[in-house]
Amino acid sequence: MKFMKSFIAMLCVQMFLLSGSNIAAGTITTSDGSLLKGQITAITPASVSIETEFAGVVMIDAGKISHLETETPVSTRLEDGTIVTGTTSITSNGVIAIENETMKMESTVEKLMASWVPGNKPPTEAGFPRDRRWVYSVAADVTGKRGNSRENGLSSRAEAKLVSDNDELDFYLSVDRADNNG
Repeated sequence: MKFMKSFIAMLCVQMFLLSGSNIAAGTITTSDGSLLKGQITAITPASVSIETEFAGVVMIDAGKISHLETETPVSTRLEDGTIVTGTTSITSNGVIAIENETMKMESTVEKLMASWVPGNKPPTEAGFPRDRRWVYSVAADVTGKRGNSRENGLSSRAEAKLVSDNDELDFYLSVDRADNNG
């Protein structure tokens, strides 16, 4: 019985250690020496987002980071429009290095627009146009008057817009009807 308890305890410790190793996909060292491990989800010139097991998503001011390194590939867009996917590191002197199976490239943090996890939506800082979206509105106005004469009016309008940062497509429908029996 004692052996079984020890075996189960040892198995639980091993499972805990193995599950924790899958979470760390990146490491951030801050200027005060703090070390954060987790999944780096976005890098912009202003901040870095890291998803940790203990605190969820944490945003860190980019100026307070002395070293950053990803263990899994991230997509990075530079000012000239170049997009490179690979493991990324940023050093305290402002050099960003991106490496994949076929190449290794270096640039400066000043030329970084944004980095993100491949398959996720890029941050707005990456400079891609926002998705188009539909916007709808409907309006109606009913009027009437009774007395010596009978007057009725109906006005309705429907509007649908397909909008993005660069353009807008509008559809309108307007109906006006009036009766005067007097």
